[in-house]
Amino acid sequence: MILAEGSSEAAFLNILLDRGLLCFKRGDLLYERVVHERQFSQETISRMKQFGTRNSLVVYRIGDKLSDQLKMPKDKSVRNMISNVICVLTKPEFEVLMLINEGVADRYFRTEKTGSKPSTFYKTLHHDYHKGSNQIKEYFGKMSDLEIALLLQKYEMTRKKTHPNGMLSLYDLLSEEMKRI
Repeated sequence: MILAEGSSEAAFLNILLDRGLLCFKRGDLLYERVVHERQFSQETISRMKQFGTRNSLVVYRIGDKLSDQLKMPKDKSVRNMISNVICVLTKPEFEVLMLINEGVADRYFRTEKTGSKPSTFYKTLHHDYHKGSNQIKEYFGKMSDLEIALLLQKYEMTRKKTHPNGMLSLYDLLSEEMKRI
């Protein structure tokens, strides 16, 4: 099961899933979809119950701000289904991926100390940019599988400064085949 904190995360993950770039397939997911929510909703808990309490689930919690704790379902049978929660941090934001892709990330990193957000900096370069899932689908949907894998690899090289120990990145979820590129 994938819990995506925001619509941008959900959109990007759907691109990766549809192209088969991750270490798991859409068919491996509960109801074969990314769940766009920060915490378990009643609807998701109901779906988990329908899945069968004798089954176990690994929950991938994906977002750019994972400082809050994931509230486990109160229903003990549902809570016991969850065998593991894996946190995947998309910090810094998707705009950093775009800046890396366009070869201007160094310019942003020099201004980052001023408190400039990646989305604000990206908008100075692309005035028509509007943050959101449609922009993510349009931008990354045009890229090849190879371009996406290499971009996540480049991002992985810079992320060490921004990710706490134990937190994974999107690169960590790529299939072994995509990591060998």
